[in-house]
Amino acid sequence: MAVAGSTQTVEITAEASLLHTEDANLGQTYDTKQVELLPNAGGDLTNYALTTPGVVVSTGMGYGNFTSNGIGGMSNLYTINGNDYNDPYLNLNNSGASNMLLGANEVQEVSVVTNGYTAEYGRVAGSQLNYTTKSGSNQFHGNAAWLWNGSLLNANDWFNNNTSPITDRPHAVSNQWAGSFGGPIKKDKIFFYYDNEGIRYVLPSGGPVFLPSGAFQSAALANLAAKQPSEVPFYTQAFKVYNGASGFSRAAAVTSADDLGLGCGDIYNYDKTGNPTSTNVASIPLGTPCALKFQDTVNNLNTERLMSGRVDVNLTAKDQLNFRYKQDRGVQATSTDPINNAFSANSVQPEDDGQFNWTHTLNNHMVNQFIASGLYYSAIFGPPNFAAATAVFPTSISFSDGLFNGLGNFSNFPQGRNVAQYQFVDDFSWTKGSHGIKFGTNFRRNNIGDFSGSPLLTGQISEASMTSFFNGVVDGGTFGQHFSTSAEFPVAYYSLGLYAQDEWQVTSRLKVTLGLRVDRNSNMVCQKNCFARPATSFLTTDHSATTPYNATIHNVTQAFPGLEAAAWGPRVGFAWSPFDNNKTVIRGGFGVFSDLYPALLGSRILTNLPNVTSFTITSGPISPAASGNVFAQAAANNAALQSAYASGGTLASIQAVVPTFTAPNLTMFGSNINNPKYAKWNLEVERELDNKTSLTANYVGNRGYDLFQTYTGFNAFCTPAKCPNGFEDLPTAAPDKRFGVVTQYQNGGRAAYDGLQLSATRRMTAGFTGSLNYNYSHTFDDLYEGGIEPLFATAFGSPSFRTVIDPSQPNKYNYGPADQDIRHVISANYYWDLPYKSSNGILNNVLGGWQWSGVILHNTGTPFSAYYTSIASSVLGNASSERVLAFMTTPGTGDCGDPKGAACLTKSQFIATTSPALHQVTWGNNARNFFRGPGYFDTDMSLMKNFRITEGGLTLTLGASAYNIFNHPNFDRPTSSLSSGNFGKILETVGAPNSPYGNFQGSAVSGRVVQLDLKVKF
Repeated sequence: MAVAGSTQTVEITAEASLLHTEDANLGQTYDTKQVELLPNAGGDLTNYALTTPGVVVSTGMGYGNFTSNGIGGMSNLYTINGNDYNDPYLNLNNSGASNMLLGANEVQEVSVVTNGYTAEYGRVAGSQLNYTTKSGSNQFHGNAAWLWNGSLLNANDWFNNNTSPITDRPHAVSNQWAGSFGGPIKKDKIFFYYDNEGIRYVLPSGGPVFLPSGAFQSAALANLAAKQPSEVPFYTQAFKVYNGASGFSRAAAVTSADDLGLGCGDIYNYDKTGNPTSTNVASIPLGTPCALKFQDTVNNLNTERLMSGRVDVNLTAKDQLNFRYKQDRGVQATSTDPINNAFSANSVQPEDDGQFNWTHTLNNHMVNQFIASGLYYSAIFGPPNFAAATAVFPTSISFSDGLFNGLGNFSNFPQGRNVAQYQFVDDFSWTKGSHGIKFGTNFRRNNIGDFSGSPLLTGQISEASMTSFFNGVVDGGTFGQHFSTSAEFPVAYYSLGLYAQDEWQVTSRLKVTLGLRVDRNSNMVCQKNCFARPATSFLTTDHSATTPYNATIHNVTQAFPGLEAAAWGPRVGFAWSPFDNNKTVIRGGFGVFSDLYPALLGSRILTNLPNVTSFTITSGPISPAASGNVFAQAAANNAALQSAYASGGTLASIQAVVPTFTAPNLTMFGSNINNPKYAKWNLEVERELDNKTSLTANYVGNRGYDLFQTYTGFNAFCTPAKCPNGFEDLPTAAPDKRFGVVTQYQNGGRAAYDGLQLSATRRMTAGFTGSLNYNYSHTFDDLYEGGIEPLFATAFGSPSFRTVIDPSQPNKYNYGPADQDIRHVISANYYWDLPYKSSNGILNNVLGGWQWSGVILHNTGTPFSAYYTSIASSVLGNASSERVLAFMTTPGTGDCGDPKGAACLTKSQFIATTSPALHQVTWGNNARNFFRGPGYFDTDMSLMKNFRITEGGLTLTLGASAYNIFNHPNFDRPTSSLSSGNFGKILETVGAPNSPYGNFQGSAVSGRVVQLDLKVKF
């Protein structure tokens, strides 16, 4: 538990040593000047980690702004003054309505530790970031800042510029402000510091939008009028919503350059090269575009403001206290729907947290530091007027065949949580001769109101066949719906860590660290017995169809059937200066690090029978007015299942009442859950070239074990009618006929990382300070963060696989290059106080006071897989959550870096059919993440001019920061689902995770964004 001491001044004046001789910990510290000067898009505090050796930026709009040494973004710990500041639900940095960790104006120093061999670091296996906040001093001091950006200062998105006619830049305005004031309450005794920050922006969007063409609408309505007239009003309503889209007036028919099938999907038949050869629907002749296309430019408003106050008290010569309170308020623009604004979602997000730190010096050799803290936040997501959204359209439809955008994208709302946390930390340090002994404890408790019972109550139609949609049915796709007994479930868990370490100065040139840590992560509990699960794993559960449902699933207090009692973490490290001149340091270490599971994982079994019933319907009309429609089927299933559960009924007794009964889905855990662990090591050589310059070469490695894995195929099957040749090792019938899709989380995953890291650092030469890093590495794993959440989740689907592909052979297809396997990474940061001065006062005001700073990020391409969702949804049974790797017949790829060139992949290279006896009969013939997408390059720069107004220190600063200053287009991975008409095409740009428009904005702000700065400091 890295604990930062109380501070008495606003700025750090001592310059850190070039060489690291104190311990073997890997990382980097960013001082006050770097925090103030380095360009920081959006003011997000996680951005400072992006130029740390071993860190790779994430551009995929997924979970985690960065990965470090191959370990995922949900394995990082964020602390403020030594106190945890993670979102315990997701194990990500805590954030407000902007999804950014704001507060840079309050921060004095940022410490990033990627390998912490001292045992005080724990509870996560990835990086640990500690932010030390400013305090008051004996002098009054403060600042104020206003940062502004508008559409005229932004470059248009690359794809907007390449439409005909060119799509105008979306309207965008960002206002960001900060102000602080601190000073003495009682000289040398009591000090205060107050900070106020905020951001308010109109959120732009981007990317192509696909709508049904007039020809498709007319043909579909005529077809339904003849075959299913009761569905005509439902389709008429859907098409009316599509036709009311903001860009409908400028939408143009898609061409073969967009999709060879013109958005018609399986309405057309295709030859082996992917060219359409005939039509299955006479009213849609070959060559008829089924879709229209326009570029999205709609926007939404996002607001967030925060304030914090800190009081430091020198109670006695041996006791220092500080108190800090922070308040954050905001309304998040969670999603901006391009079809109808009623479907857009927001979230009102209040947060309050407080912290008390007490440092007590017992004597010259013993110091104790104690921290007590509490935090509360609420984050409930959904359309602000859910009734209005369902009035526009009553449900949600998505398409994996053809091109159409989804309609009514609110099925996963409302959702969210209310979280309360309290924490106690105590660290005792004892210097005894050449030994620096330290031991301590950390206890954290979280109480969560989980709204997992609220999503999917309005249903989700997932069309995997354009022909089925044309005919008004879901056949070949799925309809999913939940029925819930409660909107909110109260759950809680705690983590307790204990450690002891000895930093032993063996000689004047050798320091050895020995440490041992143990972490106890409790089982998540619900005192209302709201967890519902089997007592054992799926493979050991009784699968007899005659076993009553209530004999298999029980309401229990604890989430996991069994949980590892404690995770032990031995650590050892050394720092050795082998030569008398002390200009070379060799450092290395080894340690075992464990992860705390995210609360999200435990919440997954809140949605089991009888709390929440979840049904997947695979055939039937999609209009609620049609006889035997999917909504009616799901409702009948729910009524019969709930009745049977209460009375001890079986599958047979339910089917006697509802012959079309569809078995419910089930989520469960392995019989015993372990804490994910990583063994981490490194060997580093640092060399001081002169008193301002150093070079570093470092080998870093780790191996992950006991990692989570997500299985969704244990109950999958393929009937002889659909798989006359079988399908690899799947059975011909469901192993457990009482259930549909079975999802199981268990341990067994593994990961490996090996990297070479080179760094050069230059300190304050003629006003210049900078560092340059290069990283070559290779990362393997089974799934990113066990499949719990994805690293990549862009607008056109998630390239991240989230399940074990072959449930019988988990290592055969999954283990391969990780989502975060980026071979070459270059990063740099610098600032330069330009050394121009003149004895002439006027000339000095013109030439002096300039500051230039920048950040450079570059990496080679990210991996992705080609997959076929239609096999899982329309051929296999109980596999709607699965992905089948595409079976490649013709090797070779095109240019994955330029959307203007040939498609990176074409359907003709794969088996692309669901016809019996013709479709693929295995899970694929390439490993996960076999292909590579485009690379990434970004340069951010700031140029500031300081004007000294008074001799007393009043300074005015004017300047600008340019993010992606060269307007370099960074392209997303190509669409990787063979079921999509856009397969193999790059459809959007990507950007850094943060911007003046918040987090996760992707292509909307991926081009150059220039922000004007006005600052006052005294």
